Amino acid sequence: QRILQTNLGKVILVITFILLFTYYLIGFHPSIFDNFQHILALASIIVLQILIIRISLLIIPRLFESSTEINVITQEFLIPTATASILVSILFGLRLSVIITLFISLYFGISLSLNHSLFIYSLLGGIIAGFSTQRIRYRWDFFKAIPPIVAVYALFVCVWSLFSYKFTIFAITLNIGLCVINSIITIFLAMMSVAIFETLFDIT
Repeated sequence: QRILQTNLGKVILVITFILLFTYYLIGFHPSIFDNFQHILALASIIVLQILIIRISLLIIPRLFESSTEINVITQEFLIPTATASILVSILFGLRLSVIITLFISLYFGISLSLNHSLFIYSLLGGIIAGFSTQRIRYRWDFFKAIPPIVAVYALFVCVWSLFSYKFTIFAITLNIGLCVINSIITIFLAMMSVAIFETLFDIT
């Protein structure tokens, strides 16, 4: 019964946010809400990001099964949760990207048993990723977003390590290394996807 109540609570949270997001679109982005292709593009971006998270949650634990550092690293730092933030920022603008980032971060935290630390990690990374890529014009400009994304992730890791009593240079270095890999993967996923979304959904 407790599992049922927990899952029901998660579903209610997600549905509530979807309703609020719909209200936000109607009130602040009516041109997007009235454009079926744009709505479909937003829905596709969200589904893509959720798939990335779900697949990562299945694959990443297996990568560290035989690792001797399993107790000092946080595997979830490797999951690229900011891809949707970048895509929405480029295609629809930063304000909408922040709202999508909030939803994805909420979903990420819920997927990990309401983990508030990883919710904040995802939220901060997504906001910085969206801000850093909102005015991208050329493909190579994507790589300029990597340093600020890594910086905010690294800052979070240091603060999180301090408050969780895991403040060792070794653990921090390993976790920041995961964040660097995460940032690079995120940028590559966004770089490969943006042109596809622009073409499929006629977004300019």
